[in-house]
Amino acid sequence: MNEEFAAINEELTASNEQILSANENLSRANAQLILAQQSIEEGKVALRLAIDAANFGTWYIHSVTREFITDARLKELFGYFPEEPLSIEQAISQITEDYRDFVSNKLENAIYNNGDYDVSYPVMGLHDGKLRWLRAIGNLMVDSSGTFSAFTGVVMDITEQKMEEMRKNDFMGVISHELKTPLTSLTAYLQLLELRVAKNHDAVIG
Repeated sequence: MNEEFAAINEELTASNEQILSANENLSRANAQLILAQQSIEEGKVALRLAIDAANFGTWYIHSVTREFITDARLKELFGYFPEEPLSIEQAISQITEDYRDFVSNKLENAIYNNGDYDVSYPVMGLHDGKLRWLRAIGNLMVDSSGTFSAFTGVVMDITEQKMEEMRKNDFMGVISHELKTPLTSLTAYLQLLELRVAKNHDAVIG
């Protein structure tokens, strides 16, 4: 019986050692998990600060339910109040008619076919009636469950840049138009001079 007790004690001792080793491994894994979570949280905070500093609007779209989650800044860019609900369809309806179908098709292709989504378009604010040019950039991420994808991204106000671009184009158009007539006259004058020089040259030779 003593021998049996001794064998049982040895087995218990070995089991305890295995349990202690497993606990140590779990403790290390837990510590690593805590560090990883802290790193993720710090990354989220840094990303949020960067987005706030850049004054971007953000969105999230569930590929199955089409749930549309936005922040207050995005609503502001579309002319909505912060507390108002905003659906995908409502947001698209604020895009000017000449760009609406283009943006809608790009959005659907990005959500369901993982297409690229980096588009610029004008919107007319719902309440303020203000015309803004926006640039939207999105990224599709498949959920770990594999049952749906999350389409997330940012929207930025590029109205000033777009207006500057349009002013430059208008200026170049005016310059081109204003210079067209004198350049045409100058070209005709040069051609006339060339003809005279050619005639004088022929007369001298003759």
